[in-house]
Amino acid sequence: MRTIFLLLLLSFVNCATTLSSFHPADTLPKNSFHLSYDTGINLPISKLGDALFRMIELNITIEQKKRYRQSLTEEEKKDLMKYGIALALNPPTGSNEFQLRYGLGKEFEIGLKWAISTLIGDVRYQFLGIMTRFP
Repeated sequence: MRTIFLLLLLSFVNCATTLSSFHPADTLPKNSFHLSYDTGINLPISKLGDALFRMIELNITIEQKKRYRQSLTEEEKKDLMKYGIALALNPPTGSNEFQLRYGLGKEFEIGLKWAISTLIGDVRYQFLGIMTRFP
């Protein structure tokens, strides 16, 4: 139960909002609301695998060298700093956000986006014709 609670708590931890959401391009009709919830996961795939594998290798190396009272080489120290900082600055994270949008008029709406660490307001105007999603 404690593990489930901690995982649930970690799902609400984030440093920034998601860059985009799946909100349609057409605007809301006049005097209508739209409430949505989005969740996302940031996985720095290109560096994450390399960093994790190298950190595991370095951990094994450190344990072996501790046994024989040897120190790390300069290259191993640089790798430890490089990959440690990379994982600290861009770790895998989850993000959640809530959006509230209101149609002010034909092809014009305002919105409010709230994530754990930010509150963003925006205005949208649709200038390329009316879509058929909303009647």
